[in-house]
Amino acid sequence: MSLARWLMTGAVVAAGMLGSVAGCESSGQNTAAPPGGPKWDFEPWGGMPYVPKAAPVAEAPKPVTPKPAEQPKPVAAAPKPAPSASSIYYPSCGPNGGILRLDRNAPAEVSASAPFEYTLTATNVSGCDLVDVVVKEGPIQGLTVNNTNPAAVNGPGGEMMFNLGKLAPGESKTVTIRGTPSAAGTIASCASATYVMPLCMNINVVSPKLELAKSGPAESLVCNEWEYTLTVSNPGSGVARNVVIRDQLPSGLTTIDGKTTVEIPVGDLAGGKSETRKIRVKAGRTGRFENTATATADAGLKADSNVVATAVKQPKLQLAKKGPERLYAGRAAAYQITISNTGDATASQTVIEDPVPAGATFVSASDGGVNTNGVVRWNLGDLAPGATKTVTLTVNTPRNIGSIKNVARATATCADPVSAEATTSTFGLPDLATLLTDEDGVVEVGTNHVFIYQVRNQGEVDLTNVRAEVTLPEGMQFVSADTVQPTVAGNKLSFLASPTLKPGEVKNIRITVRATKAGELLATAETRCDQLRQSVRDDEITVFIDKP
Repeated sequence: MSLARWLMTGAVVAAGMLGSVAGCESSGQNTAAPPGGPKWDFEPWGGMPYVPKAAPVAEAPKPVTPKPAEQPKPVAAAPKPAPSASSIYYPSCGPNGGILRLDRNAPAEVSASAPFEYTLTATNVSGCDLVDVVVKEGPIQGLTVNNTNPAAVNGPGGEMMFNLGKLAPGESKTVTIRGTPSAAGTIASCASATYVMPLCMNINVVSPKLELAKSGPAESLVCNEWEYTLTVSNPGSGVARNVVIRDQLPSGLTTIDGKTTVEIPVGDLAGGKSETRKIRVKAGRTGRFENTATATADAGLKADSNVVATAVKQPKLQLAKKGPERLYAGRAAAYQITISNTGDATASQTVIEDPVPAGATFVSASDGGVNTNGVVRWNLGDLAPGATKTVTLTVNTPRNIGSIKNVARATATCADPVSAEATTSTFGLPDLATLLTDEDGVVEVGTNHVFIYQVRNQGEVDLTNVRAEVTLPEGMQFVSADTVQPTVAGNKLSFLASPTLKPGEVKNIRITVRATKAGELLATAETRCDQLRQSVRDDEITVFIDKP
């Protein structure tokens, strides 16, 4: 056996129970073993184990026969045998360089059939832990073993084996063997001990892991920036080294500085720890953007994040304007402005502005529209996707004939501005107003009564060949007329009120009549001109009474 193996096992045969302590001989001869006693096992390590020699037993004195007639003398007591104690050191035999000491304590002499006990004690005399310490005893000659503490395991050669496990430096463990001698004679046995002085190593085996979680908004406007949050964790044991997060952004999405690939060094990540990083991005178009990020580390560690999807939306405005295409000059024109959101996001802070056309004057605006310095403004707030809102602007058109153009413009957050226009042509129309009235409603029969006939051009064009026909009722006679003389045919009076009546011009004709009977008499007038297809009718009723 090599010296290293000898040092690790420390197996040496201990002294037998021979009644005396034997020495450790350098000659290689065991002088302690009695004839027929146990044979010793030797390892070729260059020396013998320490074997205790048996102590000499004192002979009992011969009895003295008293002489006749003499008083007998007391017999001297035999000396009591000393207990048998022996020790051995492993692997050096003696204490110098010893690692394990095995001590045996047994009586030097016992009575046949009288139970007794003895002990074997193993002590770690080194400065290191000893493991797998095993004490072997026997086989024992001349002794019936009753019990042991601790319990023994039978070895292959009939020996008893006691596994004492680990001995710390200075620690001792004792084996107690109880038995009864089989017969008078000699009880012989050898003990030995083995141990392991381990040179141990502890390598920490770790299992780091990576997990990556990604989060971001479910929706965003195309004009807004937003953040993705990336959290990498190490739920395993040990350090994940040189952790890097990579995120390949989908097409149409970039970082604020225009990058499409993001690589974030995180460094070392201890077990149970996590690190969070953020990426700020923007979209170049509307649509759905989804992807995953990846975390890597040394030793081939890799983790993909969950899929994160962001719907990028945008409000889209449409503006329509409707108003009269042709309008009598000077009349009020009402324009309906309709705004719609055809996009997929809410149009917030929606505003319509409509300047009052040149030459027109502001009349009113619906839905809270406010005219400020000739610009009408509607603050409509939020306009949901698919929503529509209509407002109305009313202006008075100029008196002159021509056209006016009305242009409205709409804006909203994140929406492209839109505009719409409407053009109205203004033109003049013929319009004739007439009036037949009198100065007194109750007149005596036979008294002159005056009707006043009035004709007025309230259109925008000249009226030509303006004729009036006044019909007098039965019982009423024409007397005279001032400015224009009529043609009289029975009870009908025909006047050429004006060959040309200018816009805004008024003609008045006073007609004098007389009643020939009492009653309610109704005079009518019908006026025509070349520009109008329909005549204008008027009437006036007068009550005539008889003179008292």
